[in-house]
Amino acid sequence: MRASFVLMLALATGCSAPLALGTLTAGSLVCAGIANEETHKGLMRTDADSLALSARDAYVDSEYARAFQLCHRALDRKPHHPLATRVLGAAACRLHDRARAKRVFVEVAPEFRDSIRMICHDEGIELEHSVPTQAI
Repeated sequence: MRASFVLMLALATGCSAPLALGTLTAGSLVCAGIANEETHKGLMRTDADSLALSARDAYVDSEYARAFQLCHRALDRKPHHPLATRVLGAAACRLHDRARAKRVFVEVAPEFRDSIRMICHDEGIELEHSVPTQAI
């Protein structure tokens, strides 16, 4: 049971299956001798979902430029990724990138527009309710 949990945790955090044999140390997984702190922080994530999660983590840590970059990497792999699009909009606001924030605003699902609008408002950027759609 414990081994399968470790394997699931390894795969979820970015270790490949053959390298998933590791140990749990102080709450973090060690893959093939490499401390998983970097993987946990999202530095080794490469698929769109993982990149979007890393972007969200960076945003929560107030690393807005890093979140912005990770969102673009996620969106390169999967255009219109919902989480990456939301985080990109919020990060654009925090970075005072008015043009990007406006473009992302129309791409994000309608139920998330109010939160992006409020973040932008806090940064002095006012978003209209309808903006012409352009590429993010």
